[in-house]
Amino acid sequence: MATIGEANDITVLLRWVSKLTDNTGDITASERAKAAAVRLAGRANKALQAGLHPEQVAADWPQPAGHNPE
Repeated sequence: MATIGEANDITVLLRWVSKLTDNTGDITASERAKAAAVRLAGRANKALQAGLHPEQVAADWPQPAGHNPE
């Protein structure tokens, strides 16, 4: 069973993923979803001793449309 924090992370991530195609460039939602995905990857990797590492998720996370971090 997921903890409250994991359930919140799953909800944030699923809300963001479900809106990927709307192309709004919502940077705040993207950053929250990225943080949730990184946390979940860490927990899943620890439980499974396999799979994505949090660093991989962070490095591969897409940038919102129109977002230039530099």
